[in-house]
Amino acid sequence: MATNDVNVTGTQAPLRVLIVEDSPEDFDLCVRTLEKAKLNISAAQVASRESFHDLVATNTYDVILSDYNLGSWNGMEALEILRQQGRDTPFILVTGALGEERAAQCIREGAADLVMKTRLAALPAAVCRALSDKILREVKERAEASLKESERKFRVLADSIASAVLIYQGTQCRYANRAAQTLTGYSGEELLSLSSWDLIHPDSHSVVIAHGLARLRDKEASVRYEMKILTKQGEVRFWDVTPGKIEIESEPAGLITALDVTDRKLAEVTPERGGYHDPLTGLLT
Repeated sequence: MATNDVNVTGTQAPLRVLIVEDSPEDFDLCVRTLEKAKLNISAAQVASRESFHDLVATNTYDVILSDYNLGSWNGMEALEILRQQGRDTPFILVTGALGEERAAQCIREGAADLVMKTRLAALPAAVCRALSDKILREVKERAEASLKESERKFRVLADSIASAVLIYQGTQCRYANRAAQTLTGYSGEELLSLSSWDLIHPDSHSVVIAHGLARLRDKEASVRYEMKILTKQGEVRFWDVTPGKIEIESEPAGLITALDVTDRKLAEVTPERGGYHDPLTGLLT
């Protein structure tokens, strides 16, 4: 079993990542991809079923990355071992060609995400989304059980992640974590007094309304979507948004987690694809 410890910031505990991979080269490539995205990680490699069983039984990991084909066993068997031990660790498949039908089945069976080895650049975002989704589940469970009792834990959890977390009742912001303040440029007090429509870019108003109406009509409708926001400095940023529902003082409220994907959107828009970056503002046109 190989390990690779990386401390990028030096101020926060690294993400504990277990990589189920029988290829040392592919293990190294995953680690380098996460490091390049400035994720602070401590990574360990495991290849055999027995070693995996022992590691997850005696250690706690923030996220598990697994190849699908592992010789005498496969990644979904690893996920089953994880579930049998009662672990809720986000599990992401990082694999070669798998086929659309089989990939969809893996997601249905509990994999948090699937990243192709030919598109490893998508791995950091997949890890961040999986971690954010887990935080969202934990926050919702605690908030629904007793918001007052779990308020301190909620704030600790929400302030520990890089994704923005906001709670709205109507258009009024009731809570904004540290990441939301950093990503928007507004202070916590400013966000509490700011209408949600003032934060959302005008181009995205219709998108937000459409997704809200879709959720009202169909509870099974897709919940994740992308939208633009305007920071306090007037900068346009792109957010990958996941909405949820909680209650505050027995009244319904919206729980929003958002991952800033501006860098990815900028990378996707090229002159060849009909996009253009304004050289003065850096904005998409």
